[in-house]
Amino acid sequence: MEKTLSWITTDGKEGQLIKEVFKRKVEHSFRSKIDFDKFVTPNISFGSKTDTLEEFLLTNTWGRPRDVVRLLNSIQKKSPNAATMDEDSIKASLDDYSRASSKELIDELGVSYGPKILQALRLGINRKTFSTKQHLKDALAPTLGDKTTNALIDEFFQLGLIGGYNHQNGHYFWAHRGENFLKGHHQIRIHHALWNDFSIRDR
Repeated sequence: MEKTLSWITTDGKEGQLIKEVFKRKVEHSFRSKIDFDKFVTPNISFGSKTDTLEEFLLTNTWGRPRDVVRLLNSIQKKSPNAATMDEDSIKASLDDYSRASSKELIDELGVSYGPKILQALRLGINRKTFSTKQHLKDALAPTLGDKTTNALIDEFFQLGLIGGYNHQNGHYFWAHRGENFLKGHHQIRIHHALWNDFSIRDR
C-alpha cells in the first residue's frame, strides 16, 4: 500500500497539523515572541459564511506546508506594514496567492497538453461548480477538441484543480484528502484557492 505524508490530519491537541504549520511559521518569523491568537484573526468571512482560520486553511489550500508559505508570502507582499494579520490583509492576498497556485497547476498540465490548456481553462472555467464531468468537458471542448477526455478530467482531480462535491450532504472529495477518483454522482467543484484567479469567487 502506498503511503503519503498528509498535513490534513489532527494531532489530537492542536487540531489540524496544517494550522500548526501556519502558526509556527508566523511565530518564527519575528525576532521577539508574539501572541499568535492576538496577531492573527480567528475568523474569515465571505458574504454570510464565516470560517475559522483552520477551516479557511483546509478549504483554501491543498494542505501542504508550501501552500502555507505561499499564502504567508502573499499576505506579506500585499500588506507589508500591517500591525496584525487581520481578515482584510488575508483577503487582500488572495489574488496573488490564487495566481501563483493556478500557474503551478497550469504549468504542470502544459507539459502534457500544451499551451492551449491555459486558454481552455480561462474560457471554460466560468463557474465554481459544474453539474457533471460531461458539463466540464463540454466547457473545455471548444478549445481543446478531442483532448477533452475523461483522462484529462481525472488528471485535473489528481492535481487538485477540481474536487467532487455531493450537493445532497454538502461533502467535498479531494485527491489530497485521500479520495482516489471522482464518482459518477459527484458534481465538479473548482478548488477554492483558484477562484480569484479564474474570477469566479462571486459566481
